[in-house]
Amino acid sequence: MDLYIDKENLISMIQSRSHDMYDDCVKVIKKQFNVFCNFSKDEIKGNEILSNWFQTLVEGVGLNHTLKFDSSFPEKPLKSNSSNNFNTSQLSAIYLLDDEDIQKLQGTGSVLVGKIGEEINTINRIFFNQNDYLFEKKWKIGSASFNKWSDLSSFTLPLTDILIVDPFISSDRTLIETNLGQLIKVLCTNVRSKVNIVLYTDRGNSIDYPEISAVVRKFAKEVTGIGPNFTLVTYVKQRGVDSLAEHDRTVFTNYIRVNSGDTFNYFDSSGKVITKGRELHFSSLASNENYSLAKILLNDIQEKIDFLKQHRNGIEGDEKSGFLNFN
Repeated sequence: MDLYIDKENLISMIQSRSHDMYDDCVKVIKKQFNVFCNFSKDEIKGNEILSNWFQTLVEGVGLNHTLKFDSSFPEKPLKSNSSNNFNTSQLSAIYLLDDEDIQKLQGTGSVLVGKIGEEINTINRIFFNQNDYLFEKKWKIGSASFNKWSDLSSFTLPLTDILIVDPFISSDRTLIETNLGQLIKVLCTNVRSKVNIVLYTDRGNSIDYPEISAVVRKFAKEVTGIGPNFTLVTYVKQRGVDSLAEHDRTVFTNYIRVNSGDTFNYFDSSGKVITKGRELHFSSLASNENYSLAKILLNDIQEKIDFLKQHRNGIEGDEKSGFLNFN
């Protein structure tokens, strides 16, 4: 994961060293992040706070750690649509920025942005606000901490995109609103901009596009205030193309992977637990391992989309995504 940071934000973070999470924040920067400094190396000279900090930063850094100066991203002044032209890495980056218009971008809930004084709290969000160096959060389905989808609202992160992979999530129309709809709603908890939603599922286990589309668009708009882009990608199990099938149930967003057991259809219309699955698992993409696995997932789904496009089959809807190419 990439971190873009302005000089004043870095100074602010260093001056927060008494915070309980300070050491963990420095550790994740050293071990997991590629750091892009929106200032020059020369600006460190003569600044005792910065020079001392950078001396410690280079000790024990991760094997693939990148540290670059003279970055100037994102372009300022910030706008509500600043993330529209971000590439895939930038859509999953953290931004600690000094800009008087920062609220315009923060307010969209599209990417993870922190202003001066919010550096540690912003980074703590990729630990799911657990106040510890943790990249995973798990819930027992049906427990006191997770007996309805809205229980997960405080753990979700900004996003522009949702990819849902599940061969059965749209198989039963009586369960779609209480599961697929509510899952989308909770993932979009803090989003106030257009979201790209892609559902990859088994055509033989799915109701038709118009019915699914109506549910997806309704629940996303209820939260964001804006109708989403929605694309349904379905495959047919047949000889020679079995590689199109997906068994695992998983969700990808800009900063999170969500993994389930047998299904994402946990609750019936009365709220009763109907799954025999045990746990739901959130993984933060701030972990290099989780980030790499997420990229493999995206690459695999992209190959399947390319196959389906080539055969002009299995894709319906807006065909918009910040992480997948439908062209």
